Amino acid sequence: MADEIRKLAESASRQTREIGGLIVDVQRRTREAVAAAEAGATIANRGSARVGTASAALDAIIGAVDRTVERVGDIAEAMREMADGARSVGWSMDSINAVVEQNSTATEEMASQTGELARAIGAIAATADENVRNTNEVSTSAERMEDDAAHVRAEALMLDETASRLRGLVSRFRIGGDDALPHDGEREHLALTSESFTAVTAHRNGSH
Repeated sequence: MADEIRKLAESASRQTREIGGLIVDVQRRTREAVAAAEAGATIANRGSARVGTASAALDAIIGAVDRTVERVGDIAEAMREMADGARSVGWSMDSINAVVEQNSTATEEMASQTGELARAIGAIAATADENVRNTNEVSTSAERMEDDAAHVRAEALMLDETASRLRGLVSRFRIGGDDALPHDGEREHLALTSESFTAVTAHRNGSH
């Protein structure tokens, strides 16, 4: 049972590290997209060939963001399933504890006969205590994974909204002119999104 707990904890840790890497990559791509959109508006006045090149670069960035959103969603679903599995392990251990307690009660009724039976009671009680500790560890792991899954879902929503805004920038960029530049509100949203990624990631890392 302890091996199952360790495996769940190791898997959750790997998922958390992977999510952190994805968030850092999306933050970098978001900054590149904004910079490309601003530069592209200036380039648009110098020739359509350069506009096409910049537009293709933005398309590639947005494609990468879309793939990242999809991957983060998959990870969130996997972590939810892991949390369900941890709860199932906890329920199984509760059943085992109930059986052990019943055996302990029955053993206590016979313990007065010999010292060997008394030692058996001690062994059973120690097993029960260990199972209780393992149950608590599984419950804690399940709660932690549920919390991580909730943060991942929130990050996925932020990533999806960022991708939508980047598509809007690309659409205006292809038209050209001053309107291709990101508005102050868009710059502020992208900056807040980046800060939100950092805050959520820091919260999740601090909980492990």
